[in-house]
Amino acid sequence: MLQLFAPAKINLGLQIIGKRNDGYHNIHSLFFPIKSIADTLTIELAESISLICSQELDIPNENNIVWKAAHLLKQRYNIDMGAKISLQKNIPHGAGLGGGSSDAASILKGLQLLWNIDISTKELSELASELGSDVPFFLQDNPALIQGRGEIVHPFTFSCDWTILIVFPAIYSNTSLAYAGLDTSNFPKIEVNFIDALQQSKDDCSKMKDVFFNDFEYSIFTQFPELAEIKSQLYKQGAFFAGMSGSGSTMFGLFLDISAAHNAMSTFPTKKCIVAPFT
Repeated sequence: MLQLFAPAKINLGLQIIGKRNDGYHNIHSLFFPIKSIADTLTIELAESISLICSQELDIPNENNIVWKAAHLLKQRYNIDMGAKISLQKNIPHGAGLGGGSSDAASILKGLQLLWNIDISTKELSELASELGSDVPFFLQDNPALIQGRGEIVHPFTFSCDWTILIVFPAIYSNTSLAYAGLDTSNFPKIEVNFIDALQQSKDDCSKMKDVFFNDFEYSIFTQFPELAEIKSQLYKQGAFFAGMSGSGSTMFGLFLDISAAHNAMSTFPTKKCIVAPFT
């Protein structure tokens, strides 16, 4: 039996560059894994593929991305074995944290080991991109610059002593509606050099809020003004940068020390919050 941990992610800067001919959008974003928030998967050999999920997602197993990932790998490599899969959900659904994509990447890596499949990193990434735009990122453990529709992953290293406060507003944000609300009048956009700005922020983190942004915030905040208020509160409580992850609704603030983050958390008594090291 194998136990796998599928971490969440946050977007530190998210720029929508333009719409593609295939209907997707080109994005430009920094993805950071948040390993303190993770789903847990256990897998063991079986005659067929089965899936037990701890959380009722109101979808049949056949529509679960973990189920799809397992069957895609089995069919693509003509595997005559199955797997019993158990999924313990800890990452909120529809929160912009990439939980489903992370689960899919973890099951691909886990079943590759369980079924002893000889597959290259490139092949696994291509398989992951068939399942979803964010899935390739979760095949590795580092922060990365994400481009294309999400399948172009440029890992990089970054270390700091920052602390992140993550606030879950218990609001479901629809990704399709987020894209529909974008201002397309200035497409295509010129990419902001987020990596250089991030490295420079180690010397002066106050400049981050002048460089980093999330293109989804305007339309999502219009639908859910509470999210804009959370962002404002994070700044009032001392965050040097605050924003929304993905298409929402998770909000986060970055702090220079853990005590400041814990003090800020006390201002959201009705919300689920997590304080963790940023890297």
